[in-house]
Amino acid sequence: MGIKYTNIKKDNSLDFNTDYITFSKKELLIEFERCAREGGIESVEWFDKKESPYKCRLANDTKVYHLYMYLKNISGAGWENKPWIKRVQVPNIRIQHPEYYVSTSESTTLLIIGYYNYDLNPLLVAWDAYGFVMHSTVRSCYVEVDDLLRGYDEGYFEGECSGQRIWVFKPEYLCHFLDDYISKNTF
Repeated sequence: MGIKYTNIKKDNSLDFNTDYITFSKKELLIEFERCAREGGIESVEWFDKKESPYKCRLANDTKVYHLYMYLKNISGAGWENKPWIKRVQVPNIRIQHPEYYVSTSESTTLLIIGYYNYDLNPLLVAWDAYGFVMHSTVRSCYVEVDDLLRGYDEGYFEGECSGQRIWVFKPEYLCHFLDDYISKNTF
């Protein structure tokens, strides 16, 4: 028997001792496009979607975003004694995909986005990708169930988990998140 995790139902009640739900690469891309459209994006153009990180262009009537993005399923962290902690794992982009390591500018950025959708209730989580580029091995980006609940309750939440800056938000806040993230990472 595998590790069981805590998940969040559509009514924001907790479901204990459950497996996590994962989406295939193709399903993740479809779900991200759906979230983007719900978040005010009118067009999504993929330049490279064979593997993560993905390169895409998002546009609406007022803005164009160029994203270099790790898009990952949010899964359990692998700790039997901490079923409320979830994560995505990412390699060092400077080693694995140096051509995708870009500095943030007015409309271009590097992102780590986690997708959570238990009980047909999608939520996005982002981590500051620039904090995950100096390690030599795969690195985990953590989020706790309480952070996810706060994202559901508030719609948009920025905070910290395990010393890492996180953004937790419903799909309709995607453009707001991108503007916020880009403003905080432009130097």
